[in-house]
Amino acid sequence: MKVIAKNIQTDTSPATTRHRIIVRQYPDTAGWSEWMPWECPVTCGGGLGSRTRICYDPDLCRGPQEQTGECNPEPCPTSLEPQQQAVVTEIQNYLLATHQAFQLRTGDPVILPCKGSLTDYVNYYAPHAKVSWLRNGEALQPDNKRVTLMENQDLEIKQSSSKDNGIFLCILNLNPDTPITTSLSAVTVQNTKPDLVITVGNSLSLSCHGALLTKVYPNAVIRRWFHNSTFYKEFNDPNVDEISIDVSEYTHSGLWMCVVAESPGTYMREWPTNVVVVQVVPPSEVFKKLIEVKKKLMPLLMPLLPFVAAGVVVFFVFCCCCCVCCRRRRKKRRRNRFMDDDW
Repeated sequence: MKVIAKNIQTDTSPATTRHRIIVRQYPDTAGWSEWMPWECPVTCGGGLGSRTRICYDPDLCRGPQEQTGECNPEPCPTSLEPQQQAVVTEIQNYLLATHQAFQLRTGDPVILPCKGSLTDYVNYYAPHAKVSWLRNGEALQPDNKRVTLMENQDLEIKQSSSKDNGIFLCILNLNPDTPITTSLSAVTVQNTKPDLVITVGNSLSLSCHGALLTKVYPNAVIRRWFHNSTFYKEFNDPNVDEISIDVSEYTHSGLWMCVVAESPGTYMREWPTNVVVVQVVPPSEVFKKLIEVKKKLMPLLMPLLPFVAAGVVVFFVFCCCCCVCCRRRRKKRRRNRFMDDDW
């Protein structure tokens, strides 16, 4: 608070001369205008800005005329540089025009391309971009033995196995917020031994591994299943990525393959995405004996079922009666104890 002597009045009476001072108190903002808007050198991300105010009365103005501080602290939206955007567009056009599908047998080697014919282009305009690989949506870590990441970021599988069935994606990270798929490879590996052994009569469920493929190629919505090279069933819904059989039979043994295809009117491309060798086996000897015993006992037990049911009901009623009697006895004992205590 500032104290200002604004008025001095003089008393000129004959006896004495007196001066009366009228003291007034003014707030610190007195004499100043409102602060002007901040002037900031940046529009986002935070910067050192300043603002000013105007003094209308120098006798009242107190404090600085200019104030500095942080301005526009909001984070800036992520955006690609024009050159990076051109790289993204080029990769997207290249990816939509490519078709990579590898049908292998167990032990076959294969090299899955990452940048393909765009290798020189990407290395020139995005030399520091990092590369990662996904297999069926999960991060793939090369072990440098069976699976190796080559210098040009291609993925080398020296000995393929049935666990390599599915979709491989090469992801190029231009910056932490801009991952882009540069290649998609569909891989199927036919095993020489059964991949799945089930007992006849049990349920059977097989995955197509087509979800990632549909995300990259939106028109790839058809799932076709083949059994021993014969068409078995087709789904036109991309959300149906499995085939299920409630009760398996011996005829379900053999080679099952899922093929993802584009809808009519487009490129009509197809990608085999999974191959499974299924073997349906008879039940074990113990299980067979149990079934035989069950078959023999069922005719004998069927006439006894009404009596068994009646026995269960009688046993239940008997248990209820016992519970009621026990409760009554407990209450009677408690009453006797209270009466003994009163005496």
